Amino acid sequence: MESIKVLKKKEILILGFSSIVSGLGNWITMMAILSLLIFKGDGGVLESSGIFMAGLLPIMLGAPLAGKLADKYNRKHLMMISEMGAGVTIAIIIFTENIWLIYLAMALQALFIALMNPARQSALPQLVGNPAELEKVNAFFQQLNSILKIVAPVFAGFLLTIMTAHQAIIVDIISFMLSVVILSRLPNLMPAGSGSTGGAEAETTAAGVKGMDKEPLQVLLHSLPLRLLFLSSFFTVLIIVSFDILGSVYIRDVLHGDESFLGLIIGILGFGSFLVSLLVVLRKGKTRHWQDLALGNFLLAILPLCMTLGYFVQDPFWVKVLILSGGFLGGLGNGFLIIQISTILQITSPSHMLGRLSGYLEFTMIGGQLFSVILLPILVPGIIPPYLYFLGATAALWVMSLALRVESKKLVETPPVLKSADQPQIEGAG
Repeated sequence: MESIKVLKKKEILILGFSSIVSGLGNWITMMAILSLLIFKGDGGVLESSGIFMAGLLPIMLGAPLAGKLADKYNRKHLMMISEMGAGVTIAIIIFTENIWLIYLAMALQALFIALMNPARQSALPQLVGNPAELEKVNAFFQQLNSILKIVAPVFAGFLLTIMTAHQAIIVDIISFMLSVVILSRLPNLMPAGSGSTGGAEAETTAAGVKGMDKEPLQVLLHSLPLRLLFLSSFFTVLIIVSFDILGSVYIRDVLHGDESFLGLIIGILGFGSFLVSLLVVLRKGKTRHWQDLALGNFLLAILPLCMTLGYFVQDPFWVKVLILSGGFLGGLGNGFLIIQISTILQITSPSHMLGRLSGYLEFTMIGGQLFSVILLPILVPGIIPPYLYFLGATAALWVMSLALRVESKKLVETPPVLKSADQPQIEGAG
């Protein structure tokens, strides 16, 4: 089909294959750490929050610098350094069960992982060429991520039944090294020159930006779609990260489940996201970036609603059915959110600033996550019960959905056209 022709490009497939390999290893490591600290230990909300703090804070601090590097240096090399460094640093966990050394290993790994997202975000428009096709390419990568969510947690749960958590970490290290080899097959991806502008300049009325020589933060302040994207992403992530933090404890205490059921829920979430990404790849007609973003928040809110109801349903079987149903609908919403956040950022950012704006968006989103990580152990369960927290999260996501629908009507959804003269430089592999 003509609409998915871009997905057949060798460079897109190489980048996709790399993300599958390293992503599988990441899921194995996460499940191994949860096994060590939660399911096989006696950890609670505080320990679960610590896991996320160790993995997120270094990325938040490193994201702006990583964005600057992505706008200055070969993005292929940055992605390779990210994978290699992440694989080496996580090896610390093989030799310890000490919670603080595990946190240290996660923090060191996160510093290298911080390089990946700005480099990949800014490399995709180079590899695609036509901004109108970016939505489908982002949907393709979300398909891969969804397949990982379906397969990887189940596989990781099985792996942890036949080997120790420390042995499972070795598999992650191998996956990172293999990803480096795969990424080496990409062409060199040099950033646009300082005088080059991206497709966003062709739509200055939509982006609210008239001078592409402004600093990224100035561009952000003067761009209505970017401001709306950053604010909505911050508050959405602030709310939904609580599901990740409370999820394992909820499964243990409410559903009386273990790693296997956690893997099943994540798999259901991934299946929902996969169906959405397939829809976006195949659909034709007018783009629906902002409508999809609003719909994503609405559907995602059903997951905390089901978790709230789970506290009041007595039958264990129907509680699990309720949570799995909420996970599926939440997965649909998650798919819309991930695809359109990336697409809106790419089509509204000047090409020579995309790395830095990507870094700032990651800083913003992780800031929302960390705020939740810090606040959650204070609030739950000491001040408010978990079910009341989940109910509040449901209401907040629905309010965000309504706000996006109202504000997005002020925006023009026509994607800019990238001029050939503005195309960033892609050098031959070497």
